[in-house]
Amino acid sequence: MNPKNLSHLDPKLREAYERVMGTSAPTPPSPTPTPPITPSGPAPMITTPVQTQENSQSQVVVNKKKGKLSPILVAITVILFFAVYTIIWIVVFGLKIPFLS
Repeated sequence: MNPKNLSHLDPKLREAYERVMGTSAPTPPSPTPTPPITPSGPAPMITTPVQTQENSQSQVVVNKKKGKLSPILVAITVILFFAVYTIIWIVVFGLKIPFLS
């Protein structure tokens, strides 16, 4: 990824990219948030989100492939293959099967 394109990324994606690639991308200047001013009364409680180690790790989403065969379908195909394979060799060698006579 071109470092010039990193300025358009979401901050979380940029952080994950920097952590993985071991580089720091230029961050666009962001306005500093100002706390709201109340005319009178008790001081407002300002809460800031605390980022823990669990939140800072990026989550990887894996999509399943659409064309993947189910294991049951593969098992049925293998069984049918061996059945036809066996019948072909019985005919080639001219074997007589006692329970089919």
